[in-house]
Amino acid sequence: MSTTRTLGILLVALAAGACTPPSPGPATGGDGSTESAQAGPGPARIGAPRTDAPETRAGADLRGTITQTSAVEPGGPGAPALGRVLVEGEVEPDTRYDRGWITVTEETRIVRREGMSDRPPSFLDLTVGLRVEVTFEGAVAKSLPLQATAREIVILGAAPAPGPGEEDGKTAGGEAADFKGTAGIIDKPRPDLPPATLRDVRTARQAGFDRVVFEFAGGALPGYHLEYIDKPVRQCGSGEPVPLAGDAWLQVRLVPAYAHTDAGQATVQERERHLDYPVLRELESTCDFEAHVEWVLGVASPNRYRVLELSDPTRLVVDVRH
Repeated sequence: MSTTRTLGILLVALAAGACTPPSPGPATGGDGSTESAQAGPGPARIGAPRTDAPETRAGADLRGTITQTSAVEPGGPGAPALGRVLVEGEVEPDTRYDRGWITVTEETRIVRREGMSDRPPSFLDLTVGLRVEVTFEGAVAKSLPLQATAREIVILGAAPAPGPGEEDGKTAGGEAADFKGTAGIIDKPRPDLPPATLRDVRTARQAGFDRVVFEFAGGALPGYHLEYIDKPVRQCGSGEPVPLAGDAWLQVRLVPAYAHTDAGQATVQERERHLDYPVLRELESTCDFEAHVEWVLGVASPNRYRVLELSDPTRLVVDVRH
């Protein structure tokens, strides 16, 4: 083959290669995203959800009203704790829990949704009566109530004033105008019942009175004895005096009852609570021994009080007038 003919064949091959279209690559969408080629018939799906992607959820873990605040002991793992708040609300479509003790650390982000001031909010702004939403950080202890650490707390504003007789979203008792009560002794023994287990103690500020709720497991309410007592208030086992805020002290004795499990673990974790209600100033457990459970309410003055028995769940309600 002559040199001239060979050169001609090479020129024809190079021209044919230049006219061949390039192999298709990923298509680029108008927003800069790419679409992978999809085998098989039918159009490619752009932006289809990944089945292996982690589940995401909008909203907070807990939304409700701060009903108590508490100091915490220093130390322990993680960021130093500034204190704890009890937040109580309801499970909503975008939340997971209805109430819990929330630990606030130096790493917790506290913000206001509305009405931002020149000063950034701090733990001292988390006061009783504020409505907040909380996003958790780390593990959640499923106790009653739950315990968690806050990654973020958003202050939504002041909670609306509760209606007469409202407690935990349930109606209980009459209006303050119908509340006469007593400053004497209320005694209702039930010695033939098996011991009831106290599983929760709650407080609420109502229109005209402050409320303490003792909730029990099961359907049986134990006997009870209430009276104002003199200082010093003492622990039933050791006899050690218990410093308690207020100028009067209403003792609530529950018999037969336990406030611990068979393994000896307390069923109510928060056994001392400092409050800033119109009358109720402090609440403390003073006895859980031989089927006797006692709590003492430190109040501003020995005002008249009443007792209500409620069911579903089983509760003993103590209201102290303002």
